[in-house]
Amino acid sequence: RDLAREGNEIIREASKWSPELAAACE
Repeated sequence: RDLAREGNEIIREASKWSPELAAACE
C-alpha cells in the first residue's frame, strides 16, 4: 500500500467540498 498516494486521493476527494483544504495543499 502506498500511503502517500492514498493520502493524496483522500485530500483530492476532500478538496471537492473543501476549497480551503485544496488551497492548503497547493
